[in-house]
Amino acid sequence: MFGWGGERLIVHGAEQLHILDSETGEPVGEPIAGSGNYGLAFSPNGELLAMATSAGLSVIDPNTGKEKHLLRGTGQTLFGLKISSDGNYTAAGVKATSKGGIHIWNTKAIFGLSKDSSTSNPKGNES
Repeated sequence: MFGWGGERLIVHGAEQLHILDSETGEPVGEPIAGSGNYGLAFSPNGELLAMATSAGLSVIDPNTGKEKHLLRGTGQTLFGLKISSDGNYTAAGVKATSKGGIHIWNTKAIFGLSKDSSTSNPKGNES
């Protein structure tokens, strides 16, 4: 998966995520270990990479490879991640034992994300 603007190449498997500089092929930060990577999405401004995992929603800085936030609370594995084009909402499928569902976060409130914003704010609330 190429990141926003084509500057980053994201390579992921079942247990690790690698962020590479798309021009040089050099790693950006260390590989990111996860308890299963089931979906990836960039924020509209390219400043954050969201990763759906069995632990919750992990938010990563694609320029450093460092996890900035981990949102827990669904209690179930997330997959099929999508951030809205305006950056206001993030949706992920929820794997349940008998039936699935969708979990939606108010991304703008949680991280201060919007199409033109380049800041993040961890003091928001989950929707």
